[in-house]
Amino acid sequence: TEQQASLMDRLPSWGWSKKSEAASNPEIVNEYLAKFVNTARAESQEFGLPASIILANAMIHSEIGVSDLSKNSNNHFNLPCTADWKGAVNWDNKNCFRSYDKATTSFRDHSLFLTTGENTKLVDLGKTDYKAWAKAIENIGYSSERRLAKQLIKLIETYRLQQLDAN
Repeated sequence: TEQQASLMDRLPSWGWSKKSEAASNPEIVNEYLAKFVNTARAESQEFGLPASIILANAMIHSEIGVSDLSKNSNNHFNLPCTADWKGAVNWDNKNCFRSYDKATTSFRDHSLFLTTGENTKLVDLGKTDYKAWAKAIENIGYSSERRLAKQLIKLIETYRLQQLDAN
């Protein structure tokens, strides 16, 4: 869409801290965002979490779609296996991660993870307060990423992803 294209054109390049060439390549970043922006918006509408948080979390944990887990298992959020997980798995360094048939399925599972069970109250944060969501996600121990909230907020603000939350 026109609105999507204009957003992509305004995105600055990201000075990523990970050892990923993709992170410093604006074309790869823009392709990733263009590929998943509508998925993030749809998940936001259905589950009540900010689209900016969805995209930023996917970008961090998938290393913009080039991590082994995202390429080999379509797992863009490093979602681990749980006792009730019945789907396919991918073992990485003795750690079990969920494996999906397509990337959008991992986006759906991420939405469910953040809005059901013990995390149900996160929805009360609303769809526009990405800073509160970032802090809450860090506080629930979502990831082993250091300073996850700070990373999410910086990524959202650098790419102006909060603009997606207004719609």
